[in-house]
Amino acid sequence: MLTAWRERLHPEDRDRCEAELRQLIEGGTSRLVEMSFRVIHPETGLRWIEGRGQVLRDAAGRALRLTGVNFDVTERRAAEAARERAAMMLGMSIEVAAIGTWEYDPEADRVTASARTLAMFGLPEDAASLPKRAWLDLIHPSDRDAVREALLTIGEEGAETAQVFRLAGAGGAPRWISARGRMVRPANGHPRLIGAMTDITETKRREHDREAALEHRQTLLAELNHRMKNNLHLILSMLRLEATRSDRPEAFGAATERIAAVADLHAQLGFAEGAGRVGFGDYLEDLATKLRHSVLSGTDIRLDCEAARVDLALDRAVPLGLVVNELVTNAIKYAFPTGRGRIGLRLEQTAQDELLVVVEDDGCGPDAPGDAPGDAVERGAPCGGSGLGSRLVTGLCEQIGARIESRALPGLRHEIRLPLRD
Repeated sequence: MLTAWRERLHPEDRDRCEAELRQLIEGGTSRLVEMSFRVIHPETGLRWIEGRGQVLRDAAGRALRLTGVNFDVTERRAAEAARERAAMMLGMSIEVAAIGTWEYDPEADRVTASARTLAMFGLPEDAASLPKRAWLDLIHPSDRDAVREALLTIGEEGAETAQVFRLAGAGGAPRWISARGRMVRPANGHPRLIGAMTDITETKRREHDREAALEHRQTLLAELNHRMKNNLHLILSMLRLEATRSDRPEAFGAATERIAAVADLHAQLGFAEGAGRVGFGDYLEDLATKLRHSVLSGTDIRLDCEAARVDLALDRAVPLGLVVNELVTNAIKYAFPTGRGRIGLRLEQTAQDELLVVVEDDGCGPDAPGDAPGDAVERGAPCGGSGLGSRLVTGLCEQIGARIESRALPGLRHEIRLPLRD
């Protein structure tokens, strides 16, 4: 019988169980039997068994019979092993992540902390449990009241709190701590606030460095933009002065207009939310207002503008702004021989995540005989232009990856589509 029992035992448990049983039988005094072992079941494999029994002895103490029961505790053992693994993994995670743990007992008004938490606060290991006020005294005065209030108002079971605060170190920069806790009620006690904390000083330092670098970059960009605007206005002044001295002042007109368009775009350059970006819708509205008050003043040509609020990086806004300026001024110059008509300017963002700019007029249309709807602007500048503006528009669109389609209506309609990749 014992031989059959021994053969069923796990090989690693056989010698131990046999020795325990022999000692129990030959001991001569012990009656109770408690054994834990593994067996190899022919169908279900490895099983954990716990045995309970007693040894019946004669008057001389010799063992006569061993009786008892066995309990299959495989599921319980598996659960215990899973808990042990989870506890081990949690401990490793806490150690690797440098997390400190803590527990606040509102009834005793004391905080108990792990060794890592003590190290964060600069406390010795024998100070694991201290009154709450002793911990609060170590927090920076500017953050102390907020932490105290969080501990006082945490509320009912399950409530959570999260705080970021500084420790009042003795000289030097303060250390930053991120703490989080939850109110729980242990099975055998009153509610307690338990939680974890990490030292985020290095993260805060990197954030500060990034913010300082960004602020420095924005300052440099603002200074560069200011110098650029001054230089552009200086060039404009020089061109206008030369135009007054020349016997052909109109030769300076196109160059002056294009430089003025770039200067206007730089004036829209903002740094509040995104360095080096232009509110392109604002630029188009300003362009329309400027043209109404200058070249269109006293004429019967109406310029309508409908522009969505869209931001563009400067390297895309400048070419696109020059294209729009070229098309609008070209229409003003050549599309209305009678001095009467309408120009429409529209900016929108399409469902295909593209920027759509439409410049259209109801003027004379392309001046080449036989032009039909669908003819592209690169066949020649509309209504008497030299063709230089058309080549400029085509080149600038290619530079920024925009597509332009132009067709007669009558009048002329240009649609520029720019993918919004930025």
